[in-house]
Amino acid sequence: MKSFGEKVLPVIADNSEWRKQCFAAKRQITPKIGQLTNSKAEIWRITSTISSLLKEAQAAPSPNQEIYQWVLNHLSKCLIRQAEQEVAVKVDTAFPLARVVVWLLLDGHEKLGEILMARLVKKSCWCLGYFPEKRPDQDNVAYSKSVGRASPEETSVQFASRQSGIAAFYFAICQTPPTPPPSQPASASVDVSLVPAHFRPSALWKWQARCVTPPMTSHAIVPALWSTLLEVAGPRLLEYYGRQTGKVWELLYTQGIMAGRAGFVKLDEGKAASGRLQLMLEDWKKSGKVEILKGREMQA
Repeated sequence: MKSFGEKVLPVIADNSEWRKQCFAAKRQITPKIGQLTNSKAEIWRITSTISSLLKEAQAAPSPNQEIYQWVLNHLSKCLIRQAEQEVAVKVDTAFPLARVVVWLLLDGHEKLGEILMARLVKKSCWCLGYFPEKRPDQDNVAYSKSVGRASPEETSVQFASRQSGIAAFYFAICQTPPTPPPSQPASASVDVSLVPAHFRPSALWKWQARCVTPPMTSHAIVPALWSTLLEVAGPRLLEYYGRQTGKVWELLYTQGIMAGRAGFVKLDEGKAASGRLQLMLEDWKKSGKVEILKGREMQA
């Protein structure tokens, strides 16, 4: 099966008119993602603008919707770049990005779910709660890339920060409740089937199940990702899954951290993240709640 690079990129490159349309959309989308704030009016405006651009690309004459796919791919790259750069520094900026994604999906751009997820996994296998073993045919550069490192020289701190930003963006999408997009009345019913399974709360449940057991618990980055999950999606997980979520967190705390059965607690590289995760779980155990980030809800 041909990859996106083999199916779409050469076709666009060989057609000057199509290439011009793609780059015109690119010039409009890129700054919009950088301008996004948590204001409802801004999220509404930017989602509407991007959706219109996507519909234009969707209606373009390319026989296999190559223009549409190219623009969706560029949008996905912009969203993930914003997660790596801004969300990694300020985690609550993940929420407006997530809202744009969910509204675009509900506005008929289901293909975005496929392309965005493919790019997320390419950048961060950790979003799946999965860590690939090194293959015999891989050198260090290729293997570093497969586990999400920007380069073999990227420090552990830089790596953990960047991957946590990507994870926060992904977790934020999964925990965002579907509501009517700007193109529909506020009272309209929502077709949740337009949101693919990998962007629903059930995906977070699967992530927890994978990341509370070996081999995932052996990696130094995992406690930082767990902390990100609690911070971004913890309140929603408690809302959706209640006591079952509590059982998973209790297992992580008692057996993983306190009993030292999680390999990451023995690693010097992950000690700071493990300590933060322990404090977050202890706060939850005392109050039965996880602090809700101010940016989770849109501002009027």
